[in-house]
Amino acid sequence: YCGGKYILRADADDYAFPYIMENFVRFMEAHPDYVVCGANIRIRYADRCKVFKYPSDNDKLRVYSLDGCPFSSHTFIRRSTLLHYGLKYRDDFYPGEDHGLWSELMLYGKLHNLQKVSSIYNKANSSSITAGKEYRQDYPIARRNIFENHARKYFSLNEEDTKRYIRLHACSDRFLQVIMPKELLSAAELEDIGRLLVSILEHNNSTGFFKRRQLRTFLILKWVMACYNNRLFRDKVLRICWLWLRSMYKIN
Repeated sequence: YCGGKYILRADADDYAFPYIMENFVRFMEAHPDYVVCGANIRIRYADRCKVFKYPSDNDKLRVYSLDGCPFSSHTFIRRSTLLHYGLKYRDDFYPGEDHGLWSELMLYGKLHNLQKVSSIYNKANSSSITAGKEYRQDYPIARRNIFENHARKYFSLNEEDTKRYIRLHACSDRFLQVIMPKELLSAAELEDIGRLLVSILEHNNSTGFFKRRQLRTFLILKWVMACYNNRLFRDKVLRICWLWLRSMYKIN
């Protein structure tokens, strides 16, 4: 339905600042290798307002997207990229379809967030489009599908390793915990996940898609959180953690 050079994606109940469109166009025209441009957002609560700031750097946004949506609902997209690669919202990512689309778009160009406030999201309004969206019954399934897509497209993981990658996320993701097994991971399972993370870092060294240091930091924090949440920070497991942390840091 959009026939222009760019597509402005926004929720119908967002309050947009009039200057932001000009800023979006100016940035995208000056940077043809960028496919998506967003900005910060002001969140209005019942008793206060808060500006939520997103990373602006492309490398940081790529790693950020491994865990969360890298843009607000007010986002500028290069239409030609969508058409060329046949990208669109996927039903299996609903209601996290935005996150899923950004994750696929970043395979074909760079991402950026302007360090300006683009719009106001009224979180105090219980009837807003996105109010309660994250707590829908199907949101945890959408997040799992998005993370599985990451595992295959970014790291070329097989089915078993993809399951381990999802278990790693579930250790610190309150939404995935709704649909994942409740039992704690054993020390052996955590050690297997540690080996998987090393192989992910080695794979990324060959592709160079993610900034090495940033991806390494992200994975280490995820794994340490998994050990902590599984109550395995003691004695032998501490030594296992230390060995795997050292092996990760040996990968430049």
